[in-house]
Amino acid sequence: MRTASLLIAAILAGGIAAACSPDSPMGQRTDDAVVRADMGMARTDVALTRTSGADVPVGHFSGVELRGGGHVVLRYGTTERVTLVSGSTQFTRFHIENGHTLVIDACTYDCPSHYDLEVQIQTPRIEAVAIEGGGHIDLSTIAAAKGNAAVNGGGRIRIHADQHLTAAVNGGGSIGYSGNAEVTSAVNGGGSVRREDGGRG
Repeated sequence: MRTASLLIAAILAGGIAAACSPDSPMGQRTDDAVVRADMGMARTDVALTRTSGADVPVGHFSGVELRGGGHVVLRYGTTERVTLVSGSTQFTRFHIENGHTLVIDACTYDCPSHYDLEVQIQTPRIEAVAIEGGGHIDLSTIAAAKGNAAVNGGGRIRIHADQHLTAAVNGGGSIGYSGNAEVTSAVNGGGSVRREDGGRG
């Protein structure tokens, strides 16, 4: 298995992305970006159908994984809130895995043509993000000291880190980063990891 595949597996099993302190306003840096997430098997499903503009009740989470496409934006907020900006839970499934990872399955079955999924997430702390099979996650406004990001099978992540970033892309996709972090990266089967703000790296 190549380096990128190993990093993808390690990140999904062990931890990822960025965190912001509940005491820090959005955009301020935090040095306690703990990166820890297990993509486990225990699941809690959202039962009621929600449509565009509605909040989705999902329970507590500290990680986010997007599967199969869509656009997810994460922002700092003092409470957790998941808003379905575009789309419907008739076709998109939100569920909690292993007690703390919010998994978004973009299209479970019979999606209409040109189905558009957009989700906005407000949270005081995020410990994990991942993309599997396409889509876009933007958490670049959550400034963290350390970060990890993984894209598998297509998709794009935008992230900020100031001390260290571990990034892996497998089978296509991209990770764009800002901040002055030292970067450890691996790409396998197409894709890129690149700076977006003109700093070093």
